[in-house]
Amino acid sequence: MKIVLLILLLLISCNNKPTNHIKSYKIPKSVSKQIQPKENYLPFTWETPDNWNASTKSSMRVASYLLPSSKGNADLSVIYLNGDGGGTLANVNRWRSQLDLPNLAKKEIELVAQSFNGNIGPYKIYEIININNKESGFLCSIIPADDFTVFIKLNAHINSIDELRKQFIDFSSSFRYNE
Repeated sequence: MKIVLLILLLLISCNNKPTNHIKSYKIPKSVSKQIQPKENYLPFTWETPDNWNASTKSSMRVASYLLPSSKGNADLSVIYLNGDGGGTLANVNRWRSQLDLPNLAKKEIELVAQSFNGNIGPYKIYEIININNKESGFLCSIIPADDFTVFIKLNAHINSIDELRKQFIDFSSSFRYNE
């Protein structure tokens, strides 16, 4: 019975009439000339002190350094994002949450910011310390540029923050556009 059904199915599917419903097309191969950006290209450069040691970068970090201090090495990260990178309020509150501190309102964040002028232009530094966590405090720079923002975060023992502050400010101020 199965064989008879199979033969009937084959006979019904066959059609002796000419088929005009199948069409084929030839599409010329297009040549795409995409300009690839240089690998690891950054629109800026910076200067680092001789005693800083380059450290392992990550997918977010364009640079990492270990800074010697009296309380051991501090970790410094450089992150570069297009646009404003989420804005000052979101970034400062994210850093605060990393140290188990409550969020601040925009006006409160503006009050604790220290303003500086660097080679790229004006920028701000935020000191974020939780006195209940002496092992980790932050100095953070937000450097806005034409169409990107540089975020620099120093993670150090809170007793090393004052010791590393001048180096951090000098580093943040050294950022300049590529020529």
